[in-house]
Amino acid sequence: MSEYDNDGRTNVVMCWSGGKNSAFALWRLLTHRSFRVTGLLTTFTEGLDRVSGQMVPRVLVEAQAEAIGIPLFRLWLPHNCPERVYEHRFMEGLDQLKARGAQAVAFGDIWVEHERLYREDLANAVEMEPLFPIWGEHTMVAARTIVHSGFNATIVNVNTRMIPAAVIGQSYNDTFLRNLHRDTDPCGEKGEFHTFVHDGPIFHHPVHTLKGNVREWGGHLLQELLPFAQPGLLEG
Repeated sequence: MSEYDNDGRTNVVMCWSGGKNSAFALWRLLTHRSFRVTGLLTTFTEGLDRVSGQMVPRVLVEAQAEAIGIPLFRLWLPHNCPERVYEHRFMEGLDQLKARGAQAVAFGDIWVEHERLYREDLANAVEMEPLFPIWGEHTMVAARTIVHSGFNATIVNVNTRMIPAAVIGQSYNDTFLRNLHRDTDPCGEKGEFHTFVHDGPIFHHPVHTLKGNVREWGGHLLQELLPFAQPGLLEG
């Protein structure tokens, strides 16, 4: 039996990377009367304590979930996780969420067909409905909508084989989009870059950070972000 009221809405878990695409997709779900978002699902790498792929520290994603007001479910994966292990753990995690009342799982993909098919197979294997709230968006239109809707994000991971290293640490804004090479997807759908979202229409309050060092990680540059309490808010 679901732990949520039976009001006809579909209970959805959002796959959450902490970046702009998942934030945009979550916003779509939250503004749709047919869905109730019951959790954010994030994969973390064991031993690194970071989001798998994006490499954002766990503590910052936990701060996002608190600022949004939706529970965060943590799924742990080994470093350099084999595909079969990923699939097993991901489906096991979905099964656990399904037992708690989740009926669908949502993803922030926009146009990469093989990624969508792969995610559909995983969701279907545990009899959960796969949702793609921003699928088919023109990526420049999606990028400008993200920026102009008040989402505030930082470029935290750059594939230096695909785009210039100089963009690391920049804000994801009109200036960034204007300066992109024409072969670069403005939403980073080909893996060119990843972002961390600090604020936007889905947040009750911003996630404040400080910029740390920039470091190299397997052909990528990472902009370290450090937690930072909002000035003037002191614990008594």
